Amino acid sequence: MEAVLGMHFDQVPIIVAGRVPDGWPSSLVPPPPASTLGGMIVGIARMAVFHYPRSVEQPLSQYRALLERDGWSRPRGVMSEGFESSSVAIYSRDGMMVHLRRPPTDGGDGLIVVSIKAEAGERWPSRGPHGSTFEVPRLMPPAGVRSDGGGGSSGGSSGGHHHMTRHISITTDLTPHALLSSYASQLASAGWITGVVHTNTDYATQWLEATDTTGRTWRGVLVVYANGSAREVFIYMATTPQ
Repeated sequence: MEAVLGMHFDQVPIIVAGRVPDGWPSSLVPPPPASTLGGMIVGIARMAVFHYPRSVEQPLSQYRALLERDGWSRPRGVMSEGFESSSVAIYSRDGMMVHLRRPPTDGGDGLIVVSIKAEAGERWPSRGPHGSTFEVPRLMPPAGVRSDGGGGSSGGSSGGHHHMTRHISITTDLTPHALLSSYASQLASAGWITGVVHTNTDYATQWLEATDTTGRTWRGVLVVYANGSAREVFIYMATTPQ
C-alpha cells in the first residue's frame, strides 16, 4: 500500500482491501463506474484508494464534483483561485478536511487517494495576500491534460501599484494555442475582457483586463509556452499606479 500511495508511515496502519476503512462517510464513496481498491487508518487519518476506468479522463475532477454536491468547499485562499489542479485538491466541511491526490505511481490508471481528518490547527497556505480585492476565477483543466505540478502564485505591491502571477505546469499533448483558448474562454465567461492573440508552434499569448471588488482595473497577459513535454501557463496582472 505504501508503494501505491507513494508514502511512508511512522505508525502501523490498519489496512483493508476492497472496501473503505471503518468510519468512512458513505457519501464520499464514489458511485460506479468508480470502484474501491482499499483503504487504511493511520493515527487520526483515514485514507481510501478509488479507481476510475480509462473512460473517465479526469478522475480527480469527478471526485471533486462529488464533494461539492455533498456540501464540501475549498478553504478560502487554498487552491481556490486560478488554475485548478488535475493532481491535488483540498476541501473542508464541519471541521473536517479532505485531501485528494493522484499517486505518483498512477500512469493514467485512474487512481485517486483520498484522506480525511480533523482540520483543527491546520495552517492553510494562501495563494494571494490576505485581504486581496482581486481574485482569479476558477480555471478547470481542459480535456487532454494528463497531469500537472499543482498551482503556484506570487504577488506584491509598491507605491500603490499591485501585481500578481498565477502559474501551473501541465503535462499534455495539447498545443499552447489550444490551452490558451481553453483558459481564455473560461476567463471571458467570468467577465474578464480578452484581447488579441499572438501564437506560433511554441507559445501563445493573449491580453487580459479585469476589475477587482473596488472597481480598480487590472491589465495583463495569459501566456502558454512549450517546455519539453510540459506546457507552462501563466497569468500576470497588474494595476496602474494611482
